[in-house]
Amino acid sequence: MVTTVIVISFGTVQVILGQLTMGKLLGFLQLSNNVDGPIEALTSAVLAFTASKPSVNNMVGLLQAEEEVPGTMPPQAGPDRYCSPRCRTSTRTVQPSILELHSIL
Repeated sequence: MVTTVIVISFGTVQVILGQLTMGKLLGFLQLSNNVDGPIEALTSAVLAFTASKPSVNNMVGLLQAEEEVPGTMPPQAGPDRYCSPRCRTSTRTVQPSILELHSIL
């Protein structure tokens, strides 16, 4: 985008002064867009990849976490386990559900 503005601005001055024809200006503009377009696409792809990295780390952590059994407390957070800050500070006890009580009786 910036390259296009610079080429058009400089090229317009050169066309007015008679040092450049309109066809050469349009040809150079097309050439600069063909070079600049892939660079912009690559930059946006790198930014998108960088922005998605925390989400991928969260998904990997969830996939590596141990399966929770209903009615039990989650495991304590350790250096090799995934647990959110809310999980670490939770002090509530887990009450059995009505369905679990019904299956016991």
